[in-house]
Amino acid sequence: MNMANGGLLRYFKEHLHLYQQQAMQEEWKSEHETAMRCRDLEEFIGIGLSLFKLMKERSHTVQDAMARGSMACNAEVTQAFLEGYREWLKPCAAVESAIRWFESRNYQVEKAEEFRSAVRDISLHEFDVDSMIRAERDIHEGRGKPLAEAIGELQRHCQS
Repeated sequence: MNMANGGLLRYFKEHLHLYQQQAMQEEWKSEHETAMRCRDLEEFIGIGLSLFKLMKERSHTVQDAMARGSMACNAEVTQAFLEGYREWLKPCAAVESAIRWFESRNYQVEKAEEFRSAVRDISLHEFDVDSMIRAERDIHEGRGKPLAEAIGELQRHCQS
């Protein structure tokens, strides 16, 4: 082998090595970018869960005040909370899809289960606000039955 061919082989080997290193770097960058997108999703979920917890806490405070009679039953307030929950649910299908995508690639998405639980919690509470307000008024006006009494009747009926 003469020097020209030896130099050419060295040249190819060096450049092939650089080419392989670059390919490995690109693969690493792709994995890093995916991991960062997962982290962005986790931050979004965290913000969503904070909003959910705040809405839930405030709505329970209002519900308790209405139940104690220290706050008048107010359809607008109740409707506003329900609308807030509906708005919170709007991006949830896309978020759940993203969670599944990352999980299918063996990523552990922080707070994914807590997010799913929050979605189930809201999804199970589709209320007819007008019916709730009428029922509350009926009880305060002496019509209807308190919940404890209605539950007792249901239990007795189921046992017979």
